[in-house]
Amino acid sequence: MIFMAVVCSLTITNPVFSCLLLIDVFRIIETAGYILMAVGSTWRQLIAGVFIIFMMNYVYAFLLYLFYSAVYAPACQNLYICFLLLNDTYLKAG
Repeated sequence: MIFMAVVCSLTITNPVFSCLLLIDVFRIIETAGYILMAVGSTWRQLIAGVFIIFMMNYVYAFLLYLFYSAVYAPACQNLYICFLLLNDTYLKAG
């Protein structure tokens, strides 16, 4: 109870502290705790999956830069910009 009072007073003074309210959500809702345990036990696999996705996207950006740089000329000026463009497009497309 005291923790919530302190967090609420901090949130009123500065909105940055509003993320601390999530601690109470994970404490009250039982399913949220299970989600944290599931992510905590498989964090290595999750990081490996994200790494593989970014590496595949890097290879795709390299091929796009080599073969289709004339088509995407204003956007893909170098490989790094192509990689960022593809990451942005890929992650927003779902």
